[in-house]
Amino acid sequence: MVKVKIKLEINALGAKEKETIIKTLKPDNTGFPENIIFREEETGNRIIYWIEGEEEKIKTIRNTIDEILQQIDVLSQNIKAVRENKKHKNPTM
Repeated sequence: MVKVKIKLEINALGAKEKETIIKTLKPDNTGFPENIIFREEETGNRIIYWIEGEEEKIKTIRNTIDEILQQIDVLSQNIKAVRENKKHKNPTM
């Protein structure tokens, strides 16, 4: 039987951004179907998500990765907007 193992690594995060991503994704990263393993690691300025399972679960794994990436994209846009807003309020930043 073929196993699928995916490593999703998010790099170069500031402490606040890293914590925001972890807190936002934590509630969604529970209750996985049987035969899917999900792990999260924090190392320095990186977050690493490991998702693995049997080949027949590949669509579920792909959907999980898509959801994580979508949430990170939204968070990234929000963080960028907050930074821009702060720059406009305090031009010395």
